[in-house]
Amino acid sequence: MFFHLSREHGGAFSTHMERGCQDLLSWDLASGDRILLLGDPVPRDATALPQSVLNGQGRVDLEKLYDLVPGHYYWFHWRGDSLECGSSFCGILPVYHSSVDGRLDISSSSRHIARTRRLTADDEGYRLERDLFNYPLFGRTPWKGVRLLPTHTRLVVREMSATVEDGFAVEAHFGDGQRSSTADMQELISAFDTECSLLLPESGFALSFTGGFDGRTLLGAALKLGRGGFRTYGFGKPGESDIALPEKQARELGVPYTAIQLDDRYVTEHALRSAIAFMELSDFNGNLGRPHYHYAAERLSGECTHLVTGNFGSELFRSMHSPGAMMTAHLMSIFTGGQEWRKPALELGGHQVGNELLAHVDAYLATAAGLTPAQRFYRFVFEELFRKYFGPEVTVQSHFLRNRTPFLSLRFLKALHRTVWAGVHARLFESDKLRRMKGQVFYAAYLKQAHPRLYRMPTNKGYAPPDVLERWRWPLLLTGFMRRRLAGPERVDSNSIEAFFKQHHQAVLDRYGLPAEADEDPQRLSNRVAWAAASQGAG
Repeated sequence: MFFHLSREHGGAFSTHMERGCQDLLSWDLASGDRILLLGDPVPRDATALPQSVLNGQGRVDLEKLYDLVPGHYYWFHWRGDSLECGSSFCGILPVYHSSVDGRLDISSSSRHIARTRRLTADDEGYRLERDLFNYPLFGRTPWKGVRLLPTHTRLVVREMSATVEDGFAVEAHFGDGQRSSTADMQELISAFDTECSLLLPESGFALSFTGGFDGRTLLGAALKLGRGGFRTYGFGKPGESDIALPEKQARELGVPYTAIQLDDRYVTEHALRSAIAFMELSDFNGNLGRPHYHYAAERLSGECTHLVTGNFGSELFRSMHSPGAMMTAHLMSIFTGGQEWRKPALELGGHQVGNELLAHVDAYLATAAGLTPAQRFYRFVFEELFRKYFGPEVTVQSHFLRNRTPFLSLRFLKALHRTVWAGVHARLFESDKLRRMKGQVFYAAYLKQAHPRLYRMPTNKGYAPPDVLERWRWPLLLTGFMRRRLAGPERVDSNSIEAFFKQHHQAVLDRYGLPAEADEDPQRLSNRVAWAAASQGAG
């Protein structure tokens, strides 16, 4: 899936779109307007489109669009010689734009714009932000002349003027978090049923089923809805509990399961190609440590048209609490009011670039001054973190399959945020295990109704859903925690990332012209690869 629109001064739009395995929905209105949706839009009522997503002025109403058309897609609305466009809820699919020297470019690929305009990397702020946070904040790309459209906004083009207009404030839907009754849980379960009924295909899909809660909750939904003709899948080293346990449980439930083995053969024959593909298909926004996502999508596309994953689920119910690939310690300190990140920002970026970053972050925080610390962080989650971390994964997978993520639905989000079970109403970066269990109550309650047999099956976390939901079992939950802590990590390098780097590190350096001493950490090397590719003419 790819699009690129360009306009020279005084001319008409030149439009290029490649649908790939995605949909391209088009409507021509009596007014002469034209609306396109490119990707995997899933309308609640296709017969009401496009009028149902337009406001009184005949423009796209973003809240209506996000509510009435879940999914990951791009949208375009031509009105005579003008255009408004953007991305779906949370902006998981990126829109880039550039307006320089009498030419306007809008594209799904920043690197396509850079190649077209023969740009080389010149924004040191992008480099600094990737080093500090693992991804650039806000709208930066390696090129000062190319910007990423902010989440929940629209790009409006009139003649040669391109402006960004706000259209939706996610913080307006954080709710009061007061509801906690049995009836409230039932309402939330019903809301999730509705979204799954819409977003789970009738057949022909692969459903991610691992040892945790997100995937098995979706499996419970699929079985409750009577879906057939689908398979479950997981990936990991042979014998890893994240594939061994689900495979056993899927067999007991009579559901097909594909174990994607990340074994020595995978490392030798496939990992390098998939790592490079993951980087290049994601516009170098991805991570070299995630080749298995490309490998799995490519394999599954031979027998399935859709991928259904539990992405975004855990993050909605409980916030991250420790640094990792998704949230570095520097990024976490921004939201705790810490100053630890400021010194390395100045040291790594120098006076000008470092102070520019400090000013941008301070300005962003100032716009959320009226929110609680958790709300301020969750605004960032919905506007930045989801698209920067999960976005590359969804983008890469979209070359092979249509990725459905039922948890990321505005309608379900509104229902969740009215309850105490939403992460936005928890203490910021909560680390207490029992308090964090509150975020898993929904999964257990849903599974109990959807599929009692699956509800009783253990996860690979040392406990089963009843241990979370039934208070008398909480001592068993604590015992499971302790047993797991004493046992230590099940196995290091469960996805063969270290084995891949050990075997192919030099090949990555050679491909992108990096020195032999370049970092061996997957994320840090990914940051250097992205900059090197942009510096060499957009990769």
